Amino acid sequence: MKNKYTLSLVILISFYLTTRSQIPEIYNDDPKKSELRTFDKLISAYTKKIESDSLNDKLYFERGRAYGKKGEFDKAIQDFYAAIKIDSTVPTYYVRTGIALELKQNYEKAQSNYKAASILDPLNKDAFYGLGNCALKLNDYENAIKYFDKQINLVPEDYASYINKGIALYNLKKYESSIDALKKGMNIFQDKLAYQYMGLNFYYLNKPKLAIQY
Repeated sequence: MKNKYTLSLVILISFYLTTRSQIPEIYNDDPKKSELRTFDKLISAYTKKIESDSLNDKLYFERGRAYGKKGEFDKAIQDFYAAIKIDSTVPTYYVRTGIALELKQNYEKAQSNYKAASILDPLNKDAFYGLGNCALKLNDYENAIKYFDKQINLVPEDYASYINKGIALYNLKKYESSIDALKKGMNIFQDKLAYQYMGLNFYYLNKPKLAIQY
């Protein structure tokens, strides 16, 4: 009975754990009222400029960023797509669209935008991190690992990619490899999510002392 309870608790913990988010700072989690007023002013200013210069992709992009900062992701996406329609060669436009879509949990569409960015710029670290994160959310663990490896090659100090790679490996039941990836991330930054997954890995490796320690 005790073993059944322990396993159920571990499964419950696993259900609630998520990926380590690394959303760029242009999207604040909880903007202050003063910041919201600033964003409103920016949106108003860009809207007026767009009225007289409707083919300027940069204006749509910047207004989309302002909408994103307010958490109005549908409007942000609409503006980013407007910018892409005018100039489809700018990787950043696709990345920001992917971020907004990812925040709306539309991982398939987010992936397509990140892929477009990676094709335009094969060295785009934001695109590969986004691709890995979306693959992880879609339970496509093998591809998630490939994308996070590409991200790590571009940015070796990116602790979040190591941690998310470790999570993907954990879900593939590759516990030793998961531990290795998580430790590399923890050597860069002591992240609580890494400790949680380290504990789960050791639990399934039948090393309860280490599981409790983490």
